[in-house]
Amino acid sequence: MHQAALMCRKRGRIVLVGVTGLELSRDDFFKKELTLQVSCSYGPGRYDINYEEKGQDYPVGYVRWTEQRNFEAVLDMMADGRLDVKPLISHRFTLEQTDAAYAVVGGSEPSLGILLEYSTRAEKSDAVIMDSTVSLVAAQSLRGSGGAPAVAFVGSGSSKRVGYPDWDELLSLMEGEIRTKDPTFNGSFHREAGDTLWHAYKLKERLGENFYPFIKKTFEPKNNRHNAFHINLMSLSFQHIITSNYDSVLEDAFSGLRKSKPVERFCWNEKEKLCDFIRRMNDPLYKDTIQIFYVHGRYDSQDSIVLTERDYTNRYHEGNLAIKPGWPSMMAISSSWVG
Repeated sequence: MHQAALMCRKRGRIVLVGVTGLELSRDDFFKKELTLQVSCSYGPGRYDINYEEKGQDYPVGYVRWTEQRNFEAVLDMMADGRLDVKPLISHRFTLEQTDAAYAVVGGSEPSLGILLEYSTRAEKSDAVIMDSTVSLVAAQSLRGSGGAPAVAFVGSGSSKRVGYPDWDELLSLMEGEIRTKDPTFNGSFHREAGDTLWHAYKLKERLGENFYPFIKKTFEPKNNRHNAFHINLMSLSFQHIITSNYDSVLEDAFSGLRKSKPVERFCWNEKEKLCDFIRRMNDPLYKDTIQIFYVHGRYDSQDSIVLTERDYTNRYHEGNLAIKPGWPSMMAISSSWVG
């Protein structure tokens, strides 16, 4: 700090970026009437609970470069090759070598940028990536404490059995859709960045108004609507189904059973049905209807689709107050996770 003061002109400004000692000399600042400015990390919005946790963005007309927009601009420049950070990287370690990485940080070996690298899906062994399997148990055992009905949480592995994409395949399909309009598009950087939610956000942004037609086309009913797995799953005594899938496979399978119980489906943005679902979730006497809750939306409901981190923030955290008090109840019930 003393050296910075010596190099500064009269009435100059010293900007502190990052973390360093603040052993200030009054004489240094007094004689030149210097100003010390501390720079907050990332940009406007940092440490603002309303911005970072509640998703309340600053209007771009008033705050051009927020924390989010700074990150987006830098990542875009890295993707386009306009910003080369490779010279800043001095060491690379796998996640399993974390101890060695920290030894470099605290040791005498010169270092600058130290990266921890995560294994990609393609690099993982078959022993690590296992096909999802479900053990279908007797119907009478699917009861929670006090006799409350159990709930099934169903993911993309279920629908993949009849040809719908899982998360990684969906992102690949989005890339392919973009290339139909722009053959030069290369999404490899987004994939290699390792943040799949950011990857999804950039792909959705690139698709623009074509995103929702793409989702509808990808997840609308197919000729092979369901198979024996889905029939068996819906034959169990689950009172409710919570699914992250966009497709209607589970509804179709339940209809194929020709049960006397009606099935009621709804998305997260149907607040009255959602509140009713949360109220009745732990009620052992409520046995009249099977409810299927599309927690990420349904292919034919454009306003309900949740894909990116920003979607989660805008539509769940900020946009739908009804679901907030219900999450603890959903996590506390007797449940089975499928796919």
